[in-house]
Amino acid sequence: LVPILQRMLLVPTTTTTRKGLLRLIVIAPGRELASQITTVARQVVQGTGLSVQLAIGGTTFSRNLEQVRKMKPDILVGTPGRLAELLVGSGGEKRGRLQLGTVQSLVLDEFDALFDSKVHRDPTIAILETLQRRRKDELQSIFCSATATDMLKDEKRKAILEQYLRADYSITLADRADRWVTAAADTTTTTRVSRTVLH
Repeated sequence: LVPILQRMLLVPTTTTTRKGLLRLIVIAPGRELASQITTVARQVVQGTGLSVQLAIGGTTFSRNLEQVRKMKPDILVGTPGRLAELLVGSGGEKRGRLQLGTVQSLVLDEFDALFDSKVHRDPTIAILETLQRRRKDELQSIFCSATATDMLKDEKRKAILEQYLRADYSITLADRADRWVTAAADTTTTTRVSRTVLH
């Protein structure tokens, strides 16, 4: 979140940076993870003027839609099914209920879980395809996971991902052999961080 939020705050004021325009969408495979991300995002943006809204299943759609429309969040965090209802539409609707013309970034957290589970895969792909149709050249897509190594080694599964990434995408990995990573059991060294969080 931090590098994306920094970019949102430092971009010169234009029509796409006015308050109340959706600029970042974060998809997580579960309600609990989406709630955790929302809590952290709200702490990080405190005092910046940016707002964060949660959109998850298990709550009534009309109430969730009303909350999103009332708050007009800059950042929308949610689960694939509910976000697809809001962004793509459902049941014969031709389009979603929210404007996507100002979305700059899309984050798929635990992207391997989003693609491996059919219940998550279909709405996630619907969201990706909708955003690519409307924001293809301007959209920054970030796929994050701590467990996707196997998926990235499988050429068939990797090919599915690649159709939603720019041609010049890059992969950043860290493992225990990386000198910047501190193993949990290692208490003799100074604190280090993974290269993937350096900004």
